[in-house]
Amino acid sequence: MMLYLRHQTVDGPHISRAEARAHGSAVAHALLQKLLLELKLPSALKKAPSGKPMLAYCDTVDFNLSHTEGLAVCALLQSENAPRVGVDAELLTNFDAERISAFSTRFFAPYEQKRLAAAHDPAACFTRIFTRKEAYAKYCGNGLGEHLSATDTLAPDFESTHGVRFHAYRHENVFIMLCVPENVTVKPTTTLCEDTATW
Repeated sequence: MMLYLRHQTVDGPHISRAEARAHGSAVAHALLQKLLLELKLPSALKKAPSGKPMLAYCDTVDFNLSHTEGLAVCALLQSENAPRVGVDAELLTNFDAERISAFSTRFFAPYEQKRLAAAHDPAACFTRIFTRKEAYAKYCGNGLGEHLSATDTLAPDFESTHGVRFHAYRHENVFIMLCVPENVTVKPTTTLCEDTATW
């Protein structure tokens, strides 16, 4: 069993947000292709019934990509036992206190709201919670959907009842969250720094 988390800074001026998103996506896909080449794995992709991209000729590997302003990431899990992985990267939010409060009231579940209310740095806490929710949703294969507020990723028994574990990393002002099955006890091979800060 092997778990990889690769990252690459995303540089360059962009005319529009759409252009920046396209560039970030291209960098994340390049990270994936480079990693597949290193591991001598087939690089052809197909879409699962849910629409999630997957390797066409290898059912012992799952991968997930994410990008945000300044950084792209690629997570890959190689395992004989139905591998699944979700990753999200988010730049530290620039929401003001009022917008953080409005968003969290609408979309965060009770334990998440409680953690945010007690945070000494609300912007960082908000970003951590959001990446955690998104990584879990991507792990499930459906992305953020209608049940955003019903998924309380900070509930005391969330990881055990959902069979997952989270790994948190940070690169400058970008927060990265990785979600893997609870039976994946290895830490990812990565040069990213673990996010050990208190919420």
